[in-house]
Amino acid sequence: MDEYTKKSPPVVLIEPNSRQKSRHLAKIMLKGEVKFNQREIKRRIKKIRRYSQENMNVLSHKFSRNVSQYKDAHIVFANDATEAVDYINHVVQDIKVVAVGKSSTVDELLPVLEKGCYRLIDSYSSQFILPDGIQKRINYPWQFQSTFNRSAWDTFEYSRSTDQKDLSGHGLKDIVALLGVNAASADDGSLFLLQHSNNIGTMLRQARKLVFVVGLEKIVENSSDALFQTKCAGAFGMESILLDLKVGDTDKEKRVIDPLSEVPEVAASSQELHIVLLDNGRTNIAVGDYKELLQCIACGACSKQCPGYRYLKEFSRYPKDYLWSFLIGYNPSIELCSNCVMCEVECPVDINLSKLIAKARAEYATGITHFWRTRLISNVGRFALIGSLIPSLFNWFSRRKMFRLLVERVAGIDRRRKVPAFNRETFEQWFRSRHV
Repeated sequence: MDEYTKKSPPVVLIEPNSRQKSRHLAKIMLKGEVKFNQREIKRRIKKIRRYSQENMNVLSHKFSRNVSQYKDAHIVFANDATEAVDYINHVVQDIKVVAVGKSSTVDELLPVLEKGCYRLIDSYSSQFILPDGIQKRINYPWQFQSTFNRSAWDTFEYSRSTDQKDLSGHGLKDIVALLGVNAASADDGSLFLLQHSNNIGTMLRQARKLVFVVGLEKIVENSSDALFQTKCAGAFGMESILLDLKVGDTDKEKRVIDPLSEVPEVAASSQELHIVLLDNGRTNIAVGDYKELLQCIACGACSKQCPGYRYLKEFSRYPKDYLWSFLIGYNPSIELCSNCVMCEVECPVDINLSKLIAKARAEYATGITHFWRTRLISNVGRFALIGSLIPSLFNWFSRRKMFRLLVERVAGIDRRRKVPAFNRETFEQWFRSRHV
C-alpha cells in the first residue's frame, strides 16, 4: 500500500525505555544496531546537523510537499511568530484550553500566544514537582557529573508510533495540544518527539486537535536520521532535565500535577493534525554570521555547567536559546552571559557559542546607552586610576543622587548600586610598600 494512502504522517515518540521489544524496534528503524561509541555518535550527529543546516530550504520544501500528500494533514508555512499564532488561533476556534509542550520552538511563540483568548496549560513543568519532604540534591549546574555512557545512550529508545489507526477519536478532550518537534523526516513527513515523562504521550492521545511546530532547521533527510537526532537530544541532555525539578511546597503546585485531568471529554470522531513550518528568522540566520546555531539539536547540554543558567531562564531554557531569543528580537539584552565557554565544552556538535555571543554583544553595544556601559565595564582599571587621582571629588559625586541618576541614564548602571570609595593610594602601591 502506498505510503500516502494513510491519513496522516507518523508521529514517533522517543522516551526513556528499557524494554527489549522497544530496543529491537529501534534497531530495525535504524537499519542495524548502533554500538555505543561516543566519538562515532558525535561524528554522525555533526554530519546530520551540518547537512540539515546547509540544505535547509531544500529539505523544508521536500518535507512540505510530502506532508501535503497525506489526506488529513494540514500544513502551513509561517514567516514569523505572529503568522504562526494567527494560524493556531484559527485552529483553536471555540476551544478554550491549549496545552503546551516544553519546546524551544514553541517558546518563540509564547509572547504572542499569551495574548490569546484561551487558557494556556504548561503540560511539562508539573511533571517535575517533587512531593513535600523530598530533598532536591541537584540545585546548581556544577553539581553534575558526566553520565553520558552506554547506559545513558540505551535509555532513550523508540517507544511507539501513532498513525490514523491510533488517532481514532476515543476519549478525546476539548483541548488543542501545541508541540514542538525534535526532528522531522523530509522523505516521508514523519515527526519525532522526545518526552522524559508522559506529558506528550498524554496530549497525543487526548487532544482533539494537534498542532506540531516544526522549526525549519529540525528537518533532516530521512527517518533514520530523525530518530538518531532525537535520541541524541535525550541522551546528551539527560542531566540538564534535573535542573527543572522543584519541590511542590504550595497547594497551587500540587493541584496542577495532572493539568489535563479537569478538562472534559468531547464527542469527536477523529483528531485534527496540523503542522506549522516556522521560519521566524531562520532563513536570514542561515546566510549570516550566526548560521552555526542552526546545527543545535536542542538537547540542553549547554546548560549543564552554565553559571548563569538560573538567570538566563527568564528569557530562554538554554544558553543557546538565550542568544537565539536575542537574534529574533524576543530578548532585549545579551549581557547576562559571563562568556565562561563551558557551554562549548558540553555541546555535542561543538557550536562555538561563546564566540557568537561575543559577536552579538559587540553589535548590541552600538547604541549610546549600551556603548557607554560597555566602555565603562570593560575599562574598570582605567576609571579606577582616574578615581585614585581625585578620590575626594569622585567620592563626593558618587554620593549625590543626581550624579547616580546621570550614570544610570548614560551608562545603564542602576542608581541604587553602591559605588566603592576611592583612595589616593592604590592597592598595588599599598601591597608594594608592605612586600618584603
